[in-house]
Amino acid sequence: MDDLQNQKKPKKESGAEDKKAELAYKLLLQIRNLDNELMWTRINTMLAIQGVLFSFTATSFSSLMNKFPWIVILIAMFGLISAYFLRWEAIGGSFWVNYWQGKLSKIEHEALGKFEIFRNLPHTITDPDERKKLKREGYKSTRKAIVILSSIFIIVWMILIFYTIIIIAH
Repeated sequence: MDDLQNQKKPKKESGAEDKKAELAYKLLLQIRNLDNELMWTRINTMLAIQGVLFSFTATSFSSLMNKFPWIVILIAMFGLISAYFLRWEAIGGSFWVNYWQGKLSKIEHEALGKFEIFRNLPHTITDPDERKKLKREGYKSTRKAIVILSSIFIIVWMILIFYTIIIIAH
């Protein structure tokens, strides 16, 4: 009789562990999805600001330079600061999404069994040959692209600031 009870207990504990892993997986997935959504909302907002500033500056640059050159510097400074925040958000948001995906990949086996969602994501692969293979197959990270784009914005705004200062000085 005791042997039968002892055999049932591990099954119950295993089932309870599976339920805990499944619940933890669902909660982590919700957190990851929230962080991902917040990251892209913030990035889109900052991209919209960049677009408005660029289009305004491009269309009114010559008239502003003739009458109000300091306004161009102020706009460019705001563009530079917002580009920095865009880069900061892209890097920080990407870190947290990757962090939660790493947590999910660790408990995925217990929660989902052989079904893999986060265990073999391209950015988690560390083998250089495998990474080269992924790049040849066309893998591109959109989050990395946003970081690069924000760096370009920073450079463009800095050039505009220096150019305007040089024009004002002469």
